[in-house]
Amino acid sequence: MEITSKFNGKCQDCGGVIPAGARCEWERGAGVRHIGGCPAPETPKVNGNGHVGVTMGVFRKDGHIYVVKPNKEKTRVYAKEVVESPARITENGQEVDFETVYAPGVVFKLTEDDRWDLADAKDFLTKFSRCIVCSRHLKAAKSVEQSIGPVCAKYFKNGGSH
Repeated sequence: MEITSKFNGKCQDCGGVIPAGARCEWERGAGVRHIGGCPAPETPKVNGNGHVGVTMGVFRKDGHIYVVKPNKEKTRVYAKEVVESPARITENGQEVDFETVYAPGVVFKLTEDDRWDLADAKDFLTKFSRCIVCSRHLKAAKSVEQSIGPVCAKYFKNGGSH
């Protein structure tokens, strides 16, 4: 049956996003599908060097540090710059000494060569008591000692093993 989607959905055929308010095919137990077939996949954007934008990870370019993360729909990635800030206390009593600020368009200027090597990042990472990728406090002794947890270490170059 043809419906107007009340919520964002995922096409059962192509995996693409069907946004809230869009017309779509729905069948009980089968989910939603695009009407009249799935759209052609978007051509990935390329940066000025002809490279496709990078995947999730931590990058250093021109003296700036960027964390590349996926959007909510996990259809694209975007970059946030890590900016040191004076220590402050959040509403839940957590001390914060850095923040990440959205950096429009930077994700298309980054290349895999800019992916930050975990060994080179050690000195920077020891300044903080939390992860610069996911912002969680480091609690496990090994994670505190190495300044990064095992899950987020993989987003650095040569950070696959913790």
